Amino acid sequence: MKKGVVMVISIILVVLFGFSVNGLVDLTQFNDSTSDKLIDFFNDHDQSVHISLVSHAYVLSTTLDLAGLLSEWETVYSYTNLNAPVSGKEINSSAWLITDESTDRIYLVNPTDNSTIHSSSGVTFVDPTDAEQLSGDSWYVSDYLNNRVVLYNLNNNSIVWNYSVNRPNDVDIIPNSDLILVSSYTGAKVELINVTSNLVVANITSLVGGVYDAEYVSNNLWLVSDDNNKVMAIDPTTDTKLWEYSFSKPLDIDYLGNNISLIVSSSISSPKVFQFNFTDGNYLLNYTSVTEPYDVDYISDTEWLITDKSGTKRVSFEKKYYPKNLNFSVGGSLINTWAGEFNSTATVNNFTNALNSYLLSSCSGSCDIPFTFHSDTSGKLNLTLLNITYNHIPAVSIEEPDDGDAWTNISNFEWNMTDGDNDSLSVKIRFFNCTAWEDKYQTFDVPGIHNYSFNTSDYADGNCYKFNITVNDTYNNASDETNTFTIDNTNPLIWNLRTDDADNITRSDTVLNFRVEATDTFLENVTLNGSIMINETGTTYLNTTDANSLGCPTGSANATCFLNATATDIVNRQNSTDLMIIIDDVAPSIENLTSNAANDTADKDDFVNFTVEVSDANLDTVVLGGTTMSNGGSVYYLYIQPVTLGCSAGTTCVLTANASDKAGNSNNTNYSLTIQSEFTPSSGGGGGGSKTQCADSKDNDGDGLIDYPDDPGCKSYDDDDEFNEASSGSITGCGVEWECSDWGECVDGTQTRTCTDLNGCGVDYFKPNEEQACEMPPAPEETFEVGPGVGQATGLFDRIKGNWYYVAGALAVLGGLGYVGWRRQIFSKKGGNPPAQN
Repeated sequence: MKKGVVMVISIILVVLFGFSVNGLVDLTQFNDSTSDKLIDFFNDHDQSVHISLVSHAYVLSTTLDLAGLLSEWETVYSYTNLNAPVSGKEINSSAWLITDESTDRIYLVNPTDNSTIHSSSGVTFVDPTDAEQLSGDSWYVSDYLNNRVVLYNLNNNSIVWNYSVNRPNDVDIIPNSDLILVSSYTGAKVELINVTSNLVVANITSLVGGVYDAEYVSNNLWLVSDDNNKVMAIDPTTDTKLWEYSFSKPLDIDYLGNNISLIVSSSISSPKVFQFNFTDGNYLLNYTSVTEPYDVDYISDTEWLITDKSGTKRVSFEKKYYPKNLNFSVGGSLINTWAGEFNSTATVNNFTNALNSYLLSSCSGSCDIPFTFHSDTSGKLNLTLLNITYNHIPAVSIEEPDDGDAWTNISNFEWNMTDGDNDSLSVKIRFFNCTAWEDKYQTFDVPGIHNYSFNTSDYADGNCYKFNITVNDTYNNASDETNTFTIDNTNPLIWNLRTDDADNITRSDTVLNFRVEATDTFLENVTLNGSIMINETGTTYLNTTDANSLGCPTGSANATCFLNATATDIVNRQNSTDLMIIIDDVAPSIENLTSNAANDTADKDDFVNFTVEVSDANLDTVVLGGTTMSNGGSVYYLYIQPVTLGCSAGTTCVLTANASDKAGNSNNTNYSLTIQSEFTPSSGGGGGGSKTQCADSKDNDGDGLIDYPDDPGCKSYDDDDEFNEASSGSITGCGVEWECSDWGECVDGTQTRTCTDLNGCGVDYFKPNEEQACEMPPAPEETFEVGPGVGQATGLFDRIKGNWYYVAGALAVLGGLGYVGWRRQIFSKKGGNPPAQN
């Protein structure tokens, strides 16, 4: 506000009319003749208002009254939150700088949403009259009653520059310089100040009264308005008045160039803001919708920012035209066109179909329908009366089955129908049987949830079935919905639950592949003890896991665990199959590995009987030094030469027996056997020493094997006993002893005999040969006597030769008797029986 004027308070009541449409039920007609909506075509030739209706409505009738009006000034934005604004500057379209005397503060506000961006604080201003923005964080303020002009910093809320002057009314920044122009009311002067040096560069101290405002045009031309009701052009360099005009209370001037200015006249009788040409003295444009204007800020030729007693507002001037070539459309559908100026009134009642089309095609829930008007020129259009009568369209939704659901046995088809007018509705249900539609149910009912019982057993399994329901109201407005569903009345098939462990004996932590076969048209899942199995291929389902994860016990030596595989289809029909497996987490017990070797000492080529005690519920193998031992109940044995087990002469051979069960558990024990040094027989000297049985190149025991090391009865070349010795304690506890009959006659080159197991051990161990090759005796030959000595000797030899088989038989009998006696003597000395073998 510029000081020194008489303030007159007046109140203008502004009435704004809203325009809205609300859908009403029960066919009640909407008719609000008190509401209107003013459409302005100044900035845009297309303007729309939006009519709110609910979807699922059917419009029955419509009317709309229109009136064309002349264009005029328009308030674009306004800010009325301050009680005494005295100046306003537009920083940009969303930031205004306003000086307010009632709060003694400067405000940066956003007029688009009526918010405050920043306000001065930390500094006491008293009746500030003007503010100009130097930069984003600095404002020049004319602090009227504090007799100063200051530079205020927003960041730290402090004064960073100060200049003393009596009652400063206005401050203007000279662009691109360090200069400001200050107007002093009581000092009756205008000063151009250098803010860097705080020096007065130029001034006007005469020719003026109390100064309201001053505008810097050039160094030689300033415009000044004062309380003498004058606006003057003065050359400050010569103190010369170039021209002047009289206006009532010219509180503010804003120079536009070309000798044109905006002037605020705060006349009590006719307050106004106007555009004036100083060259010819003509009024170019004026704005009169003010009560007590204080300040104006130029934005464009037709847009000004005016600060009035009632607030700060941005106004826009429009040329006075009626709407021209007006047309009206609803939701994009053209309804009416009026050629030329629309300077009258009209009633439109033919847009019912357009509304219904928009409601059906573009609305979901509540819907805003655009009523769009077009004018080729500026102008105003008043919508004065709108009547819409409509009926709600019923709605229906299928509650059961959901789209894609599956049904079995007898199920309930359920639906929910609604109607905004609560009309009774006709209902028709149809069923698609995968080939054709069947009418299933028809009734007339009120809105709500209803159901219909349906027996799926009447139809084959399949996923091609559909339900459709249609509802109609009394106006034949219809809604429908269709859902597709599946029928499944068959249980799944499942079989052949198995593992990749052939004997189904396993540790609880061994990972196995569990497989099962399952099939169903609508199979949902296959589980193993509740765990999902994946489809490996075709009908085969797989779960790779260990037994513990399936709930089987742990730490058991021989526990049973039952597994269940279940196939479930989409309607929860099930079938299952079982498998029992054995859980064995305990290793076999193995102990007391020993042999029949005296003092645990033997030659490497001796046959030694090794025994070990083993127990396990699921025993698989017992191995000694890589060779499988024979099962003798709780004792396992192996009759073998140590050399076969890798033992060398002259060493202590440590042998390991390992027991493994069918679950993969194993245990072992060790035994040490001393192997004697190897003996090499000396070669014979000439003449005559006799050879031992194990070095005489003869089969002395009749087992088909000759001498050391081929005959197992020979311990070395010096061993004079080729017969096999028995162990000190046989596995079976039975001493094997054979007795053989004499050889029979030689028939076709073969002799036979019968050998008997005297102790009934039931084994063939060391059983003598019962068959051998022989030669037929030759025919008798004539003899010739050549001399007494020679003839006698020859005759004796010939007689023996001709009867050799009698001699051989006698020798065989004697040898057999001698053998038996010798064997008994040997085994009697050793204290045991010959080894038994299975």
